[in-house]
Amino acid sequence: MKKIISIFLLLYTFSYGEDLFYQFGRGLNVDNHLWLGSYVSLNYWKKGDKSEVKFDDIALLSKIFFGKFSLFSEFEAKDIYVSSSKNKNKYWDINFEIERIFFNYHHNEFFNIKVGRFLTPLGIWNKIHIDALKWTVSDPLVSTSFFPMFTTGINVNGYISTKRRLRYELFLQKNKSINSSYNNLRTDNIIGLQIEKLLDINKKYGINIGSFEEKNIQEKYRFLGLYGKTKITSVYLSSEIYYANEKSKQSIKHKEHGKITYYLQLVKKIFKKTYFIFRKDGLYDSSDKHRVDIWTFTLNFRPRFNISFKLEYQLYERVSDYIRFSSALLF
Repeated sequence: MKKIISIFLLLYTFSYGEDLFYQFGRGLNVDNHLWLGSYVSLNYWKKGDKSEVKFDDIALLSKIFFGKFSLFSEFEAKDIYVSSSKNKNKYWDINFEIERIFFNYHHNEFFNIKVGRFLTPLGIWNKIHIDALKWTVSDPLVSTSFFPMFTTGINVNGYISTKRRLRYELFLQKNKSINSSYNNLRTDNIIGLQIEKLLDINKKYGINIGSFEEKNIQEKYRFLGLYGKTKITSVYLSSEIYYANEKSKQSIKHKEHGKITYYLQLVKKIFKKTYFIFRKDGLYDSSDKHRVDIWTFTLNFRPRFNISFKLEYQLYERVSDYIRFSSALLF
């Protein structure tokens, strides 16, 4: 914590006297060489007779520019304050950890390299990391239960054709992670390729393929995914679907089985700055015939693009339903 604060104080001190420009929601720019930002979120959930209030996270972001090179970092503290009816306790804990940190080399529109710990560049949802910019309180199963949210390795990306607006993302990890915290799955071995077609700001679709090894349960996954989003009149539609072939490394026979997960999401503006969101999530694992179905209903009030107040109800098929509330702010 002290080291992180010292780093940011050093950056502020170094920038003192330079041209400063701050825009609410878009951070502080210093002489076009340094960018600083932050976001916070507060969450509440209730499930049956259990409930919890959390000052969920506070994050400090920075980006330093060196010509075609840049260094991005995000330090985040989670579960700063928690009040739980389940454990009947309250506690404060501020412990910043590295969530993202990577060097980026921007050569041109066709070739860029990212090295470090970054968001796994798959699909739509996993690339939206900041709570204030998300439509719902909860994340869909595709980004929480299917592939690692973060990759520590190398990412090469750019346009295949600017005329056809066709982009590619190639990423690889063959090493230990910089930080295993905040990642839903632990892996030291992942490779993936994604091809995306951009039609306009509200329309795109893509396909991805890859594999990774999950360390905790010693399983290897080979996956294939499809995704897309569009706008029909005043309704925003988005969907992702993934299929994985799983092979257990612990089993002598190395049995294989399949796993599929998907979501379909609809967003409709119902009042000024207020949106209604419906999402259907599904997951099926053939290894144990396990199936999950979730229906999510959310009201999202966004007075500005960087401020969000969300009230959410989640209907589960076999377990108690969730009620969630979230407020989030991007500085």
